[in-house]
Amino acid sequence: MRYDAAPASGCGARCLFRGARRCRCGTRCGSPCGPPPRRRTSWSRSTSSRAVGRLWATRSRAYGERHPRLRLVLGESGIGWLPYILERLDDTYEERLADDLALPMPPSAYFKRQVYATFQKDFHGVRAMAGIAPDNVMWGSDYPHRDGTWPFSAKAIEEQFRGVDPAVRRKMLWENARHVYKITP
Repeated sequence: MRYDAAPASGCGARCLFRGARRCRCGTRCGSPCGPPPRRRTSWSRSTSSRAVGRLWATRSRAYGERHPRLRLVLGESGIGWLPYILERLDDTYEERLADDLALPMPPSAYFKRQVYATFQKDFHGVRAMAGIAPDNVMWGSDYPHRDGTWPFSAKAIEEQFRGVDPAVRRKMLWENARHVYKITP
């Protein structure tokens, strides 16, 4: 996968999961890491583990520093796991990798600048990310897939966002997607 070509193509974001084979702008979607291993554990099949791999590969290869305009979307990844992973990446970087990589920012800062994640139902993730990176998450119904929220999307939204600041709710429900995918009203 050529990360340096994505910003030049004018595409708002790069797809990293199997949900779609082509991005809207025509760039190929897929894994930069090659084919998956034949034997997989349940963790390795989970969307979250793939997302962790993408975050790790992105951070450890300093793509964020070399390609500051690149935007990555962790599609259908959920968001409840992100606070732990971001903290872990920062700790690992600070304790073990800072001297070798010498990045000007911690990994979580690159996430906040360039990485986005989508979710369907993630009550605790909404609250955690509202305080950590509300500009980096996007709700989606996952229509027409069976594990999505449709036809009960309105109920899912109401339950997940009950008590959440209206400005954060607006960001997570549509403003962030409009920004990431360059949608004009």
